[in-house]
Amino acid sequence: MAYSLGAVLSILLFIGSIAALLVSVGSFTRDLWALPLLYELRRREVFWIGIVVGSVIFSGTLWTFGLRHPTVPLFVLLAVGPWITVKLTRLFAWYTDASETRAAALEVRVAEALRLDETLPTIGQRWPWASYLCDVERARRRTRYEPPPI
Repeated sequence: MAYSLGAVLSILLFIGSIAALLVSVGSFTRDLWALPLLYELRRREVFWIGIVVGSVIFSGTLWTFGLRHPTVPLFVLLAVGPWITVKLTRLFAWYTDASETRAAALEVRVAEALRLDETLPTIGQRWPWASYLCDVERARRRTRYEPPPI
């Protein structure tokens, strides 16, 4: 019985470590590189959300693992921190933007989704789509654009 319990626990540990590795690689290749772009679009929100997320993750892992493993908090911070920061920034922007801004971003996204044959988002959905902040910036630039004089 003890041998089978140990085997099950080792399989679960292996699956958990593979999942942690995939999350860290996905977060590192996608969300860590998205942070500078989001910082240019929404400086204040990314800055403060990043500070709060980073301090909570770092203190939580230090509290959990202690000082015996000093690389664990940094690994968890790099693996999960950018992903949570990007998601929370997008969610914060979704709920704080005016309905006109959301509608303009939706127009941009619908045109892009129709061109790329993707699923269409709706204005009444609870969560923002993945490229919401970029679509907001495109909508802002469209409204400020002035064609050159002929």
